[in-house]
Amino acid sequence: SAASSDYPLRDVYKRQILDLLSELYDISQDIITARDASTPYRRVALLKVTIAKLQQLRINSKEMPRTIAIQFAPGLKNWHHILEKTQAAWYDNAKRSCEIPAVYITRSSLDPNQAADRFKGRQDIFQEIETIALSDTPPSLLLYGQRRTGKTSTLKYLPDRLNTDLIPLFVNAQRFAETTTLYGIARSFHTQITEAAQHSRNLTLPSLDPDDLKLDPLAELRRWFDAIGQHHRSKKLLLCIDEYERFDEFIHSTQTHAPLHFLRNTMQRSDNWVVLFSGSHTPDELAPYWSDYLIETQAIRLSYLRDPEARDLIVNPTPDFPDDVYSSDAITAIVQLTHGQPYYIQLICGELISLLNDIRLGRGQHKDAANPDALVTPALVEQAIPLALDRGQQYFREFWTLSLGLAERDVLTEILNGVAMPANRPIRKKLFDKEIICMTSDGFKIRVPLIEIYCKGAEILG
Repeated sequence: SAASSDYPLRDVYKRQILDLLSELYDISQDIITARDASTPYRRVALLKVTIAKLQQLRINSKEMPRTIAIQFAPGLKNWHHILEKTQAAWYDNAKRSCEIPAVYITRSSLDPNQAADRFKGRQDIFQEIETIALSDTPPSLLLYGQRRTGKTSTLKYLPDRLNTDLIPLFVNAQRFAETTTLYGIARSFHTQITEAAQHSRNLTLPSLDPDDLKLDPLAELRRWFDAIGQHHRSKKLLLCIDEYERFDEFIHSTQTHAPLHFLRNTMQRSDNWVVLFSGSHTPDELAPYWSDYLIETQAIRLSYLRDPEARDLIVNPTPDFPDDVYSSDAITAIVQLTHGQPYYIQLICGELISLLNDIRLGRGQHKDAANPDALVTPALVEQAIPLALDRGQQYFREFWTLSLGLAERDVLTEILNGVAMPANRPIRKKLFDKEIICMTSDGFKIRVPLIEIYCKGAEILG
């Protein structure tokens, strides 16, 4: 009954309906994939992802014309209800099985919205950051530590662990490598800080003039920073710049240090802005120009997990993780093998759960000998080591080739070859300070046994 002038609008509606139906079809295929998953917990995990997709589709459908939204809303709601009931039933079934859920994470940093209870320890780090940032004249901060020690996860958990007088604003400097203009840098700062303020403290920040940002990016960004500071005078704004070394790529391609000048001015002239740099390098490992910008920073080292924290990560990776998984000797063996490095713990435990599920469910070489009461033992830890090294081979390769300089590799090679006291004392000290080697009664040794095993097995000695 619509007039001919309404045809273009009707075509838009038609495309929207077809897109929605296409997404529903994809979700239905995902449900089938989840139903046919090989293990109970895998089935639950796949259905969880599908429910999230359906929930997002319900949200998106509300933005459609009202006639379409009303038409589809009951069906989408019913689907959502059915899938949630199915998920609960499948989860109960999984808990009754002897399978152990694969919950250890090695892929990326932890997100508090999805993994609130997975983050272990670091309370001393949170307290130190809070104490320094809330002081009358706080310096800039430098959070540093080896790769995969949890620096990014720590920054993401700041909103939940710091006093509300601090507003953590997370900025990922990796995004700066995507641009070669000051406008791109300024726009990235604006976008990320706006999102972080909403996420961390549910704040809406003052507006920024997009035309002025294009005309003079850093000047407009400075005006915006000043406006935010004035609007939140009773608070401290903690600007957390993760992977700060990525500025080097922008500087190399543009031959300008302007963004670093901007940050230095922020540190020096703002009453309630505090800058926290986070990365894997200390100032002495960076290009010389960094000394001008980091000279007054206070360093905070992110080290290995303490023994109780490491054990907690092993046996309680999630609140509902089963109790009957690890023998006490196996827990001790894992802590010693990894020296409490969280990534190594997650890596080795992930392989251990896979091996133990094979034993409990009678799969693989245990196909005809299921043992539902089996535990992780020190012998199984030994069996998991080559599997973990293979799965994490990219990380270990980068540790040797990218994280270490030539002189550092030479010293480590000497130690691996049995030289207790390599002659290069400055490099020895540097490796000691970076917690890669430690001093024993017999001389220096590699601090983490898993790293030593990798280096020997990868024929680095030869």
